[in-house]
Amino acid sequence: MSPTHMRELVERYPNLYRLANEKPVSPCEPFTRYAFTCGDGWFSIIDHLSARLAADPNLVVVQVKEKMGELRFYVEAIDGSTNPDPVLAERVYAERNAAREESWRTCEICGKPGTLAERVRRWLSVRCKSCEWLDEIEEACRRLLDCVEGLDLPAFAADEKRPDAARRHIQHLGEAASYQPPAVRARLPKINWSRLDSVRPVAVVRGMSAAEIWNFIRDEVPALTEVLQ
Repeated sequence: MSPTHMRELVERYPNLYRLANEKPVSPCEPFTRYAFTCGDGWFSIIDHLSARLAADPNLVVVQVKEKMGELRFYVEAIDGSTNPDPVLAERVYAERNAAREESWRTCEICGKPGTLAERVRRWLSVRCKSCEWLDEIEEACRRLLDCVEGLDLPAFAADEKRPDAARRHIQHLGEAASYQPPAVRARLPKINWSRLDSVRPVAVVRGMSAAEIWNFIRDEVPALTEVLQ
């Protein structure tokens, strides 16, 4: 989650997120080490859940994250008692469960309606169609970097398989970019969308020399990867 959204939640519900301002002292305090490890698309879900739980001053958040494609929101009751209030425990369970179910149908990246499915590298995630293709762009970048890892240009050009594999990944970048609507392109202005559009035609990519592919991977892919992360 972006620092802006994280800060907004902590400032809006300071008591609920009081661990966020403490230095971690042990692995038993994951929130202080990892903060919010999920996408901005779930901000409204977390905000709504936080508002409902913050009404009880006895609760504190210890971790907020994505796991197995769903929102996981962990809280503890800080009252010094060994037996938790069963009414409170039931209410917290119901609230968290409702948020978890809402996360199943909300794109973790942008907050639009999405679907939970196994996607890139067989990971479960909730994505709308355009964000699913953004994941495909990031994965294609990773595979392109793998194609040149440990090689120089002569070794890359002499390889029988790597240039052809790189061509397929480059063309996939162009295909994935074609699914991005104007709103997404405006949200990610640092991506050279016209460049990605230019490598969509199969004929264009097939005509790229090994040197052109090498330069594309070394000069353009790292910057693209950084933006997507």
